[in-house]
Amino acid sequence: MRNDTELPDPPSSTCNGDAILFGDFCLVPAARMLTKRGEIVPVGDRALDLLIALVNQAGQVVSKADLFAIVWPRTSIIEGALRVHIAALRKVLGDGRAGARLIVSVRGRGYAFVAQTKRASPADTLEKVPEQPIANLQDHVPAPLVRIIGRDEVVAEIVDELPRKRLVTITGTGGMGKTVVALAVMRKLANFFRDGVALLELSWLGKPDLVTPQLASLLHVPAPDRQPLEYLISHVRRRHMLIVFDNCEHVIETISPIAEAILQGAPQIHILATSREPLRALGERVYRLVPLAAPPASSSLTAAEALKSPAVQLFAERAWATNSPLDVTDPDAPIVAEICTRLDGLPLAIELAAARLSFLGLRGLADRLDDRFQVLTKGRRTALPRHRTLAAMIDWSYDNLDEEEKRVWRGLAIFPASFSIEAADTIARLQPSDDFNTADILDSLVEKSVVTVEPQHDEVRYRLLESLRLYALNKLFENKELEQVRRRHAEYSYRHSLEAGDDWAETPTTGWRAKHGNFIADVRAALEWAFGLGGDPVLGIKIIAASARLWFRMLLLPELRGHLELAIKLAPRFVEIDDEIVMRLHIALAISIFHTDGSVREVRHALDHALAIAERCEDVGCQLEIIWTHCRWSYTYGDYRALRPWLNRGGDIVSKLESSCAVDTGVPSRSQWSVSSWWRPELPIVPLYDRIATFSHHLLGEHEQALQHAERARADMWRTRPDGAVEYDHEHEIAMRQHHARLLWIVGRPDQAWQMVQDTIDTPLGQLNAMGTATAEVLTANQSVALGFFLVYAACPIAFWIGDLETAGRCVSLLLHRDSGIDFHFWQMVGHLYERVLAYLKRARQSDPGVPDGLTSEGALFPIHADSLSTFHWRLLHPHSLCQAENGPVNWCTAEILRARGEALLGKQKLHAQPEAEQLFLQSIEIGRKQKALSWELRSATSLARLWHLSDRTTEARNLLSEVYGRFTEGFATKDLAEAKELLDVLG
Repeated sequence: MRNDTELPDPPSSTCNGDAILFGDFCLVPAARMLTKRGEIVPVGDRALDLLIALVNQAGQVVSKADLFAIVWPRTSIIEGALRVHIAALRKVLGDGRAGARLIVSVRGRGYAFVAQTKRASPADTLEKVPEQPIANLQDHVPAPLVRIIGRDEVVAEIVDELPRKRLVTITGTGGMGKTVVALAVMRKLANFFRDGVALLELSWLGKPDLVTPQLASLLHVPAPDRQPLEYLISHVRRRHMLIVFDNCEHVIETISPIAEAILQGAPQIHILATSREPLRALGERVYRLVPLAAPPASSSLTAAEALKSPAVQLFAERAWATNSPLDVTDPDAPIVAEICTRLDGLPLAIELAAARLSFLGLRGLADRLDDRFQVLTKGRRTALPRHRTLAAMIDWSYDNLDEEEKRVWRGLAIFPASFSIEAADTIARLQPSDDFNTADILDSLVEKSVVTVEPQHDEVRYRLLESLRLYALNKLFENKELEQVRRRHAEYSYRHSLEAGDDWAETPTTGWRAKHGNFIADVRAALEWAFGLGGDPVLGIKIIAASARLWFRMLLLPELRGHLELAIKLAPRFVEIDDEIVMRLHIALAISIFHTDGSVREVRHALDHALAIAERCEDVGCQLEIIWTHCRWSYTYGDYRALRPWLNRGGDIVSKLESSCAVDTGVPSRSQWSVSSWWRPELPIVPLYDRIATFSHHLLGEHEQALQHAERARADMWRTRPDGAVEYDHEHEIAMRQHHARLLWIVGRPDQAWQMVQDTIDTPLGQLNAMGTATAEVLTANQSVALGFFLVYAACPIAFWIGDLETAGRCVSLLLHRDSGIDFHFWQMVGHLYERVLAYLKRARQSDPGVPDGLTSEGALFPIHADSLSTFHWRLLHPHSLCQAENGPVNWCTAEILRARGEALLGKQKLHAQPEAEQLFLQSIEIGRKQKALSWELRSATSLARLWHLSDRTTEARNLLSEVYGRFTEGFATKDLAEAKELLDVLG
């Protein structure tokens, strides 16, 4: 923390900080100093307390009881002690000599100070205190033994700040280089201070009461045994110098008041302190040293890139200094970066590691860092004892904590990454009797540089540097707390996994990742314990089921798949694992298999297991959810024929539900008709079935039925409950628009389809882009998923179909730019495909684009994308799609695939191909007409009319095309209708 205010006035005391004059004496209560004609008068502490109490109430009787309360609070003392100290005080003051009367005893009442007193400024009275010459310390700045690396900026900042802010403290974890920075500042400011600089090394002092005598000795001031600080201040009050207190943490309670007293009594003294925690003194400015920057771990890191990092520079330089010459080469760079990163950029740890390089080698050193406390033990013999090994350095911090701080530190070591204050509180309380405030202790550990603060998004998180974490883990083991803490951590991981799933749908993507992104490391650690020796496999299985959405959202699907397969294998052994958990595991496994290049058979096998459980439990909602998932995979793999049995099965479920439940309003109640799964938040059953039906009928080519279900699903979604709240979430509306917009275009309503696309991508995407805001910062994770699918399956295809390449480019950009929050690798893959399609279609507008470069031979394309590609331009016809159209059942795009084949035949300019092309066009028109797919019918009619016109059958061509064109009521500016109109004009 930093305090940018100037040094404030000292706090007021009973006499407001003034000096009190009487006779030849001057009493300064705030400094606890008594002088006579400028000479300090030695007086005992109790006697001085009595004098201050009496002088502050001069002319009044102060009762014995009051004096006891002031001088000996909460202590039982005999009255004789008071008389002894009053007598000693009178002797010091010369009371009674030469007729002087200062203190009188009032029988039965107490004592009174009767001399005349006068208030004065302490600055005026200090002029009378004689000064002792002190040595000029400009030549006593320690010479640098090593080059400072990576600290030039902070040294320059402190050098600039210290002459203006009189108290600066450099804080940081042990081994961070605080002393090195302080010495560099001393050297740069040695000539600035008239009376030089003084370095007081405190690490050697075992007792706090030795600080002032040691400082007095350093400054060559012969301080008395009593009140040495006041005497010291009086002798340096006019000095212009810098005092450096190095390594204050173990005497922090003593250093803070000493620093304040010096700054108040000596206005030209400046103080620089180093400590693992701030002094918390008046006017303090704190500079917290952070680790040296290390390069990110990467196998492609070059030596030149690595050596830009201060951590790598330090490692290489110290390696040379220890006779282990290290010329960082490109092959070495990733290993050096790994070492520096795992040592958290901690300068002392890096120096100790460099010292072991000649013995272990680079790779050997990197492999031994888990045992770093045994490895990093070769510090300089001239270094402080606590800096000679890594363990000794951390021991110094640990030993200076109280028991509660030690216990919390040990508990925090269980977190492998950053953690929240709520997580810390969960782990820290190991015993029911623990009643400490975790937040206060955590704040104290932050101040003492044990815990690091990491602000993230809208919350503050904390972290232990890896060396401090491994040290505390060893302490956990030594205190026989490790297993207890690991269990508590696993239980916390399970609870937090459930919470992470709960807010997945409501939290903006960026915020969700900031809050839960590091948590995956906790889940890994919890699973390692749960399935290890002495762990709890039941808890481990529950953690896997609860965290599935987290793994999915972090795109760690291969790892998730492995965990799910293990959980499914173990689940039958434990009666505690119920059917619901097993069902969720199988659904999650199906999704992870699909996204990790798994086979259709494996996906269906997992879903069938889940469906069998749902049917056995009579869980209607999950049955429909699994059916929906089956349909999605059939769709993606182009197996449209497989949709029919699932569509019928879903219809049977809804029919049975409708016959068994009488619902007056026609809207299903949430308690009986809703489904909630790990993949999506709560969704009512009837709209979910309508989505399945819309989706399936559309792909089967039954567009009119699909349109009816789409309109009903969208209407149901916006009905409100009796309390007026919107029944369903926005992302379901986006998902339904995806199917609805495609259908509108296909049935011949291109303007309505395009308006739906524009409305969806403009709100909220367009508004956010206009404001320069990344959508990931605002959109929920669930909304970003829905928008990703909408762009892939609706916005981009419709933009290509209607010929709006500008908007198509915008949609492709949203798929490819990660700051949109739509960064799922599946969408990125499709986005790159569409990017190439867009470039090809732009070339096609200018001239004959020729054969597309590899687009139609993409082996990694899913069948649904191959089909879509074939509908964008006849030259993009995919062989798989053509094979299905010629040999398989009719589906949603069969009409367009056959038309594209006919255009391809004509494109080869072979006269004998015209009859075959004509038959393909006629077949396409017939299919389009049966399917109510007016847009496909128009395309085929246009192709056939053009062919007939070339064959001198212009009248037939005009009649055919004008009849199809005449059935359109909108979309006349779109590409297909504009081409048809242009041809009609040619046909006369």
